[in-house]
Amino acid sequence: MSRLFSILITGSHRSGTTWVGKVISQSENILYIPDPFQPNGLLRRSYQLDMWYKYFRVNQGKIFQKHLQRISTFNYSYKEAFHLKNRLPETDYRNPNGMYTNHFNYRNTPWRIRYYMDCLHAKFSANPKNTIPLFKDPIALFSSKWFHLNMNSKNIILIRHPAAFVSSLKRVGWQFDFRNFTNQPSLMDDILSTFKTNIQNSSDDIIETGSILWNCIHHAIYQFQNEFPDWIYIKHEDLSINPMVEFENIFNSINLPFTSNVKDYIVLTTSSENQAEVTKSGNIHQLKRDSKKSIKNWKNRLTSNEIKKIYKLTSPVSQHFYSDEDWK
Repeated sequence: MSRLFSILITGSHRSGTTWVGKVISQSENILYIPDPFQPNGLLRRSYQLDMWYKYFRVNQGKIFQKHLQRISTFNYSYKEAFHLKNRLPETDYRNPNGMYTNHFNYRNTPWRIRYYMDCLHAKFSANPKNTIPLFKDPIALFSSKWFHLNMNSKNIILIRHPAAFVSSLKRVGWQFDFRNFTNQPSLMDDILSTFKTNIQNSSDDIIETGSILWNCIHHAIYQFQNEFPDWIYIKHEDLSINPMVEFENIFNSINLPFTSNVKDYIVLTTSSENQAEVTKSGNIHQLKRDSKKSIKNWKNRLTSNEIKKIYKLTSPVSQHFYSDEDWK
């Protein structure tokens, strides 16, 4: 079953992709599909993803493409929703022996079940021809071109300030295993060749690794901007400062109606009555925030020396997106 188009929301993780996806999914006829590129996500049972940030060249990934097309046409099974064996471990995609680990983990099960229920509801109540699949997945970033050309997607790319990105990683304690990049020669050759030395010499310091990761992600975004200027590129900060105007621009660009339901959800998730900072340290996503105040949370999470270090490490790339004023 073919559709006119799909939507991909990607970019830097910790940049508001979930928030943007949830806002757009308030429109009618949108099927919200979360994180299909995650090895432990919706398609874990297909065993097509063997690492994080899987990169497909345009002529690759045909089997995975069929799986994406399948789950975007309501064909998602009970067995997949309740499949409990991880494709990869949460923290390191290989165990010390270099073998893949298939341990049990319940972490992603609730949203896989919710998606299964959404598919059931849509299958029996929606008109498939009028349904637009919305794929929300920052882990799909490097395959954005593949997605655009093979899934006929309108791409929305989220960008976030380096200090905000690194401070968010610091808050949730997320380290990154760069073997997810180096074990993909085509990714290193096509997009990340500039950063081979930085990656090879990286330490376990979360400020350093977070800065290198930010560079890799946003260097790719900068390349996409040059090749695909018609995609939608939006800074998390701009969305946070003026969400109603910026979201209306996004909706107009993808030809979706900017309805009262959408506006109400934006108000609900950005109101000044909400907390500016995450209220529980373990929360990965807290969508209801005082959006204007939250954009500078990094100043409280990071020391002045950490901010200077992030600026020094990221400035060759960040200068394409942020001025020195944005660091004050």
